[in-house]
Amino acid sequence: MVVQHNLASMNANRNLSVSTGSIKKSGEKLSSGYKINRAADDAAGLTISEKMRSQIRGLTQASANAQDGISFTQTADGTLEEVSSMLKRSKELAVKASTETLTAADRMAIQEEIESINSEIDRVQQSSTFNDFRIFINDGYAPSQTGIDVDRGATNNLSGIPIEVTINMVDGEGHRIEETVDVQGTGETNYTGTKKQLADFAAKAVDSAAARIIAAYPNLMGEASTGNVKIGLNLDYIDGPGNTLAQASIRLVTGGGNTTAGYTMKIDTTDYKADEIFGSMSASQREARLADLAAVISHEMTHLVMYDTMPQAMLKGNTNSLPKWFKEGMAQTSSGDNGWVTRDSGVSDAYLDNKIKELTTEEYGMGYVGVMYLGYLAGGGNSNGSDMDPSTVTSVIRNGLDRILTDIANGDTLSQAIKNHTGFMSQKDFEDTCLYHPEEIRPFFRKYLDTVGPDGAGSVLGSTLSETEGSLFSTSSVNASPAAANYNLDTAHRMVSNSYAGDIILIPAPDVYEDGMGKLIYLQVGAANKEEQRIAVKRFNISCDSLFEGEKMDVSTVEEARASLARIDKADLNVSGIRSYYGAVQNRLEHTILNLDNIVENTTAAESQIRDTDMAKEMVNYTKTNVLIQAGNAMLSQAMQNPQNILQLLQ
Repeated sequence: MVVQHNLASMNANRNLSVSTGSIKKSGEKLSSGYKINRAADDAAGLTISEKMRSQIRGLTQASANAQDGISFTQTADGTLEEVSSMLKRSKELAVKASTETLTAADRMAIQEEIESINSEIDRVQQSSTFNDFRIFINDGYAPSQTGIDVDRGATNNLSGIPIEVTINMVDGEGHRIEETVDVQGTGETNYTGTKKQLADFAAKAVDSAAARIIAAYPNLMGEASTGNVKIGLNLDYIDGPGNTLAQASIRLVTGGGNTTAGYTMKIDTTDYKADEIFGSMSASQREARLADLAAVISHEMTHLVMYDTMPQAMLKGNTNSLPKWFKEGMAQTSSGDNGWVTRDSGVSDAYLDNKIKELTTEEYGMGYVGVMYLGYLAGGGNSNGSDMDPSTVTSVIRNGLDRILTDIANGDTLSQAIKNHTGFMSQKDFEDTCLYHPEEIRPFFRKYLDTVGPDGAGSVLGSTLSETEGSLFSTSSVNASPAAANYNLDTAHRMVSNSYAGDIILIPAPDVYEDGMGKLIYLQVGAANKEEQRIAVKRFNISCDSLFEGEKMDVSTVEEARASLARIDKADLNVSGIRSYYGAVQNRLEHTILNLDNIVENTTAAESQIRDTDMAKEMVNYTKTNVLIQAGNAMLSQAMQNPQNILQLLQ
């Protein structure tokens, strides 16, 4: 027995200290509800838990952001609903003005209300806001641009065959590309046999079309700065016979001050079967089929040249954007009318008048006639075609179109170019003449039909309008054409890359708009800085000019009132299209919120497993530790009695 060290009491005291510390931690966990109150409680668990907490809070806010997006779309939809209501009132007024029992004064009163409605629609465009920023902006998307992509190029139709063009050679400011360096592309294909024969003809057809267009419009081509563009050829399946005949497409990679653009001319081998063309077909059948292909290529090369020389005008949504009837009519002037109007020879005046009225709805047929007429006037021809000389008319039209196209390439609108070179005051003046006074254009139309004849192609790239497609685009004519300096097709590669000094974009549009924000607003619906965790929502231009696509509500005369009926229907349809877009976005955001809330719930459950106290389990531990403390106190008390035994020995 010793006095200096009471080991029993030391042992009891140590265990009591352990139990006391343990019950403190249990009490902390029971009182806080967390089993990790400090990093020392579970270092690894704390790291995982904090990361989950960050994600949960971010996703919770993302869900709130999506809800704000729904509120934005609902506000926009409410505004558009009222605009639609105003348009329906306008329709009611236009119908009223279309009857002939009203006086001029009556129509004037109706026109005043129409003008008031126009002003209110424009005011709504300017004043509708959400959280102090505008919902609709003057620089916003046009009603026709409610799809996912702003502009994927044009889809053309030549003799019932749709052909997609996606070639846009535009830099970041909307200017044409000035410097090019050819780079060999990937996917080398050395065509052999009949496919090589078809590939060789396609290459010559591209070269021939480009050379003819360049020669036809020398002033326009002075505005083209693109040189030595290589286009790769791909003979392959597209979509089966009778549908897409050919595609000209581009693949862009841009950034860091440099851009690589890969061009492909794809020809559907189910429409142009090389084995049939150069095998089983007779010589005359082969010539006709190849001439048809060359005409298609000529049509598309016209689009390519226009994209190169006047990109702003060719792309949608710009102040000087060309109407579809002019773009497609212009391309038809190269390929020829393909039977759109030559079949109309010998018909009545009333029939021709009705055809002329279809300028803006039959873009390939009457668009072609409209462009030919403007070219003839701009070239110095008489408005009724009375001085049309079959031997010189093609050069007159080419010269006129060269003047109009050059003005547009220099930044003028089509309206300005028409005013500069014809007797019409604007694009609308010309369109209205076609719609309301077709008899003014009919004499030219009939004279044109007589000049072209029943078999003439009507292409301005030939020597005369009466030259047939088979002659103009024959193998011998195509092969005899000189090489084109600007555009060439490389038959050895599916894709040929062209490297440009500078960045390229498809849509030349400013990054900042009138309210300091873009025409796309992005909703952050995720907790990370990733593109897929943002949803873009478009802002539209719903001004009267945009909704009516440059036309207006006018009921000052019976004729104008009746014409306004279709215009109002178009505007109301445009409003409905925008409402449908916002409705689709709202539905998408609702699904987004449900998904986010589900992720938050499950992540919270996982974080709870790491961080939260199991109260029942911890209470058991607390009770056990409390008993140990009581026992420790008792044992310490007993151990402290041991020195008393020493005193008994000393006594």
